[in-house]
Amino acid sequence: MSASTYLTYLRSAGLCAMGPALLLMLLGQLAVTLFLLYLPWWGERSTEQQQRPEYFLAALGLLLLSVGLAIARSQVFFRLSVRASDSLHRDAL
Repeated sequence: MSASTYLTYLRSAGLCAMGPALLLMLLGQLAVTLFLLYLPWWGERSTEQQQRPEYFLAALGLLLLSVGLAIARSQVFFRLSVRASDSLHRDAL
């Protein structure tokens, strides 16, 4: 496939909508990376420190943020894909 195929698909989805979609993707990956870096750091703390609620709440917050961004990203990309598909099929008629 050539680059023009991808550009046509992006234009059909809406170039303005792709910015927030890509931002959601980057933020989701950042949240997952932070979570994966936080877990071993938390595990290296002493037993007393590990049992402090703020450590647990930080892990829970990063986990929920990661899941929430993944769900939002999936919804946005699905809607953009439907929009692009609809636009491409209309242009083909």
